[in-house]
Amino acid sequence: MVVRPAGAQLKVVFGPGADEQFVSKVEQIWATLDPVLYESVEAAVEATRSVAHMLVAHDGSRNLFDEVPQLMNGFETMQMVNVTREAEALQSMTSMLTVAMIQQLVGGSKVLLHAAAIGDPATKRAITLVGASGSGKTTASRYLGQRLAYLTDETTIIERTTGAVVPYPKPLSVIVAPDEPKEQQNPAGLGLNVVAADDHSYRLERVVIIDRRDEPTSPRIEPVPLAQALMTICEQTSGLMFTREGLRSIADVIIESGGAWRLVYSEVQQAEPLVYQLLSGEGLPEREAEGYQTFEPADALPNVFANGTVTVARAPGSEGYLVGEETFLLHRGEALNELSGFAAECWIAAEQQISSEKHYELLCELFEGLPRDAYDTVITQLSEAGILTVRTVDDPLYTDPEPAELDAADPDATASEEGASGSETAAEDTAEDADGTPAGDTTQNAEATE
Repeated sequence: MVVRPAGAQLKVVFGPGADEQFVSKVEQIWATLDPVLYESVEAAVEATRSVAHMLVAHDGSRNLFDEVPQLMNGFETMQMVNVTREAEALQSMTSMLTVAMIQQLVGGSKVLLHAAAIGDPATKRAITLVGASGSGKTTASRYLGQRLAYLTDETTIIERTTGAVVPYPKPLSVIVAPDEPKEQQNPAGLGLNVVAADDHSYRLERVVIIDRRDEPTSPRIEPVPLAQALMTICEQTSGLMFTREGLRSIADVIIESGGAWRLVYSEVQQAEPLVYQLLSGEGLPEREAEGYQTFEPADALPNVFANGTVTVARAPGSEGYLVGEETFLLHRGEALNELSGFAAECWIAAEQQISSEKHYELLCELFEGLPRDAYDTVITQLSEAGILTVRTVDDPLYTDPEPAELDAADPDATASEEGASGSETAAEDTAEDADGTPAGDTTQNAEATE
């Protein structure tokens, strides 16, 4: 069986133990994504040579590849799922195929959010409902999807250039018992108005963060500042999207859709009128447009320092975002953190590896009267947090000039030898010069190379 959600290509091979009943069940719950089944192995192998991801559903009783060696040449990535426990197998398949789809789409022309998506069939406007697992996305999308157009319950796919929302009506994972696997159900079979997988006519109108409360709460909508929206949305976004380009594309989607909104409610039925308002935009309060400035890694040759110099640099792979005029966010790996004003300036000033003395001087220009001990404490904390890299230079390939060599190269160093009674007195004079000279010369050399 092959499914091609949003242009991704995923192949499921049914091996030993996957009987006709199991295959029929899989086909039924995935029907909204138009799966293609093949009658013979030969036909399947020939038709799916370009499908890189393969999931094998079997019971482990026999080696499928010994029986059908043609399958060995038909994939780049393979996963296995045991069908002996059907409910667990069906739940695992939904999760595995969704992750495989994300892996194929990340870095392309699409933005992916951990969010449900609902649309208005009359206007073709859509909103996303962003929330953590267990926050009520599936419940809200099931209710609203019976009254509006249903695009997805968990993974919203947005075309970067057009803002089109690509439907991903995968099986819904429905809790039937606390300690049992979630039941996989076809959304159309639950009465949802499923948008066809190849219908790309819906455009993103609003990014909405859902905030469902357990206690009775009057439903309301409120604007969410860009920095706060990014922090919230990125917590719920696949780590695969957490690249520099992925984070910027999420920020751009929020800005281009007019900013993020929070929908607060306790029962989705009571929030339904507000959903229509978010889709239409009528009556929403005016808000100022927000933007962001990026601070990218420095593109320059590294500085050279004398051994023993303490240096400060931005942590490798870190990137800063000044959102609005005051909020500074730092992106590192799969983490997005807000920095204080002082911590942000410490990071900005370390654009290239710099000596701690020079770094301290730059910060003193911004924060008059900055105590050195307070600076050292903060730099240590930022280093321990992985925001800055602090090290003492110890390069075996770098050799500092010896003090005697410096003196020998200086004509003044021998001036005091005139009239000396012997070589012993000259040696004593040279030693006196060596005591005072090297520290000043070494410092000058370090500053010059900076």
